[in-house]
Amino acid sequence: MGEKNSAWKVPFRHAFSLGRSARMNYLNLLFRAAMLRNHGRIELRGRMPVFEGGIPFMYFQSGGRMILGDGVRFISQCGRVMLNVGARGRLVIGDDTLVNWGTEIGAYSEVAIGKHVLIAPQCVIADNPFHPTEEFPKHPAKARPIVIEDHAWIGHGAQVSPGVTIGHHSIVARLSVVYEDVPPMCIVRGNPAVFYRDLNIKDRDWKRGGIFE
Repeated sequence: MGEKNSAWKVPFRHAFSLGRSARMNYLNLLFRAAMLRNHGRIELRGRMPVFEGGIPFMYFQSGGRMILGDGVRFISQCGRVMLNVGARGRLVIGDDTLVNWGTEIGAYSEVAIGKHVLIAPQCVIADNPFHPTEEFPKHPAKARPIVIEDHAWIGHGAQVSPGVTIGHHSIVARLSVVYEDVPPMCIVRGNPAVFYRDLNIKDRDWKRGGIFE
């Protein structure tokens, strides 16, 4: 009985591997087609991104640009990642960064995400408020750049507001809303996000491993 079970497992695994490979090739073709449609707006600085579940929804206004580093990974199995780049906006995602499903990134000035950053599902990272708060505002809201430094971790459902810098290796806890800069190597949590504790990290180049490697 054991020999019969093992006999069908090998071709099944081979078929599954072939199916996954065909799916990845199909998603790569979709992304290349998107690059052709948005000629000059998407720049790759390394290997083709890795797509799981689908390619991101990408919206570019005139003059907007997106730069993707080597080995960027998008997971869209439960909902597509949304990348919105406004006129003259700039979105930069560094090497080996992971962007998880349902996350929305809006860059109307600049959103610069570093290397080896982990962005959990359903996060919102937007450098602008998108809509006015009143009919005749005294100080109209403007897009302000966001910087997320290397090795940071943005938790599930967190929001990063315009003008914020997240320091390297820092963690934004799930469902937090960040209105002010976050120092390197610490954890913030809450709405508004406040300092929780420092992280014991001595190596500036240390990166988080785990299921995404």
